[in-house]
Amino acid sequence: MALAAALVAAVALAGCAGARTVRVEASPARPLFAVVRSYTIQGREELARKVADSFVPLVSSQPGFVSYTIFWTGSDRWTAVSVFETQAQAEASSAVAAQWGREHAPSQVGPPTVLEGPAVIHVVR
Repeated sequence: MALAAALVAAVALAGCAGARTVRVEASPARPLFAVVRSYTIQGREELARKVADSFVPLVSSQPGFVSYTIFWTGSDRWTAVSVFETQAQAEASSAVAAQWGREHAPSQVGPPTVLEGPAVIHVVR
């Protein structure tokens, strides 16, 4: 019980500029699973609009969805991080992403480099 309480207790990010109090969301009792997909892309702004308009509603409606974030990691590259409640749900999201890419942006998105694994720590405000 003490471990579970410690995992959801408020944690201070000491030593960081703009330190704030956060909640630890992942725990052995409530694991999370992440898929990180890195893509070479073309048409950066147009693709971002397509993803926001049609992929984000699709992925966020998937079972077990927790979060989705895209980071620009180069002028022609971005990295997407999807977090789900289970490994199976996260893996299913990769199939959804691949299908969406084939249908909506076949010439704009290259095949992804994929990393995945269970969350060790997931911190939210």
